Formats: sequence, structure tokens, C-alpha cells
Amino acid sequence: MTSTQRSESTNHMLKNYVPPGCPMHIFVRKYMSLIFDRESEENYEEKRTAIGRPLMRANLATERHAGKIYTRAMFEKFGHILYECGAYQVEEIEKGKEYVAIHTDAARREKWCRTSYKVTVVEAGEECDCECRQFAHMGLLCSHILKVLDFIRVTEIPNKHIVKRWTRDARDILPAHLMQYQKDNSQGNPFSFRHFNMYMQDMELVRMGDSSLAAYERLTTRFNQCAAEMKPLTEVKDGLGLEDRLAGNNMVLSGVEADAVPSRIEADADAFNAIEGTQMIIGNDDSISANVSVTRLDNLLAPAKRKQVGRPTSSREKAPYEGLSKSTRFCGICRQQGHKRTTCPERGDLPKQPRKPARCKNCGVEGHHRNNCHKAAELRLR
Repeated sequence: MTSTQRSESTNHMLKNYVPPGCPMHIFVRKYMSLIFDRESEENYEEKRTAIGRPLMRANLATERHAGKIYTRAMFEKFGHILYECGAYQVEEIEKGKEYVAIHTDAARREKWCRTSYKVTVVEAGEECDCECRQFAHMGLLCSHILKVLDFIRVTEIPNKHIVKRWTRDARDILPAHLMQYQKDNSQGNPFSFRHFNMYMQDMELVRMGDSSLAAYERLTTRFNQCAAEMKPLTEVKDGLGLEDRLAGNNMVLSGVEADAVPSRIEADADAFNAIEGTQMIIGNDDSISANVSVTRLDNLLAPAKRKQVGRPTSSREKAPYEGLSKSTRFCGICRQQGHKRTTCPERGDLPKQPRKPARCKNCGVEGHHRNNCHKAAELRLR
């Protein structure tokens, strides 16, 4: 998506919420309503993905794999693409490298419509490339590649063609120094027992230090003392630590020599030294953060239950104290406020108004009904 398309998409969303020519405070309020609605839609889709069961259309191995990794909405789009695979046949040009997907009804299609696509396979199905460029455009494999993968008996979607944005773990994003804890990076990482043991003990200390202000001050003091004591011991490494193992794996993959020190470890050490040399201000930060959190909670108001129909008006929104009061009701007898005509003191025990006499529907004369009307009898005799 280009910058122009992104700007037009943002304007299209804001037009449904923000009235034209509105002041800044109304714009902020409507923008918060937009964010609330978007988060509600995302939460609905997350629940739909977690609870719902994927519906298989073709019962293929790639479809079952897609049902495990993709969200519900993207799996439905993947199912439509997989349905289009039935209209193609695969012709092998070079075994394991080059294939052509040809449409079965190529003779009946329009002249301007393309009927064959060239698919290139790299490393026995680890990566595929098609002439249609659908994967580069939307991040989903095209029907031609899926047909070729089924032809060469590949049971799973290649990892290089899985975009994390469309997966169930799209929100599992951590900083660079915590990448090893992500779900998609947890497999194959050499977690050591001592690293896991220290991590669990640190989490328990953090929970205890967060219980009160005195516990927080005591724990931060202990952390600074422990950091000063542990710094000389970190100069000698045995190579079994988590960072050392990860750095060794990265060196092997990238072809770097074993004695090279990764820049990430140096950056972590600099950040650690900077944190150690700073002094912590406790009371003011807590009060400021508390005030900010309370202010944010006060500004979060629930949106209207029902949106107004039609185009938003350009008039400003009035405060509650400027709103018009409800119309006043008056008594039908004395024309006073505070009561109705059924409880009016001036009503008294007036008799009810008599009912209107019944009239015949045929002749309109009182005293009889249409069943015994003489006019109806005369019409029957004729």
C-alpha cells in the first residue's frame, strides 16, 4: 500500500465518524470512538478465530495446515483461492524446478484472459515464485502455486510464504532483546536450565516488590547491589549462557567467525551500564503515573448505543446544561401542570359521556341493524 492509498484509507474511515468542520475536542472524541469500534471488531475476530472451527473445502494437507496458522477471516480467503485450484492442471517442464499451471477451459475463455502461469520451485518446495505475483501483492499464495505444491506432494505451506500479519500469532511481537520468547521463535532456541530457573525467581521477586512502595524501594536497592557484585563475574564466560548460544547460532548461520562479538550483546551491556548509573526517582513518578492513569480513565466514555442515521450535522454538540428540557404537559380540564385530567381536582364526579346511538350500515337510520333492515329486504325481493 502506497502512502497515497494509506492516506485515502484513513480519510475514508474518519469520514464515517468525524463531521466536517468540527472543532478539535469533537475530533478527538470521535477519533476515540473510532479506535473503540476498531478494537471491538478485532476482539470479535479474535474470539471467532479462537472458538470457531475451520471449515474444510477440499480436505487437502495444505488446507489443514492453513487452518492451524491463519486467522478465521484469512482462512476463508485461502479457501476461495484453494477452490480455484480445481480449474488448473500442472505440466512439468523441469522436474523439481519449473512447472506450468494451465487452465482446463482455456479454449472457452476470453482472448484477453491469461490461461497459463509459470511457477518456479526452489529447494524442493521451500520457496515458490509465480508470474501472477499474488503473494507479493497480498501475502497469500495464489491458486497456481497451491496446485503445484499439491502436484509435487508438499503437505505444508512453506515458511517463507507465511506472513505473520495473517497468522493467529500476529500480535506476538516483542523487542529485539526478547525475541527468543516469541512463539514463532521459541522452537530451536537453546534455553538452559539455569536461565529458566533465574527467570522464574526474578518474576517472583518482581511480584513481591510490586506489592507496596516500601517493597519496591527495598527491591530496587537490592538489584543495584547485586548488579555491582555480579559485574566482575560476567567478565569470564563459559559459553553455555542463552545469549552466547544464540550468538553462536547466528554466527554459524551468517558465516561469521566464532571469535567475533555480536553487536547486540555490546548494546545490551551499554544499556545495562546506563541503567546502573542512573538514580531512580520513586515518589514523583508514582504520583505522576497515577494522575495520568486516572485522567485517561476519566476521558474514556462509552460511545452512544445507537448511531445517528444519515450524514453528520455540522452543528456543534451542546453540553448537558445547554440542552433543551422536555415539553411540559398540561391538564386537559384546568390546563395546569402537575396532573392529568383523570386526577384533576376540578373534574368532580361528572357522568361519562353517553355513547352514540347505533346506526344501520345499509340505510343509516337509527333503531335497527343491517340484519333486520327493510332496505336490505327490498333489495333481496327485486
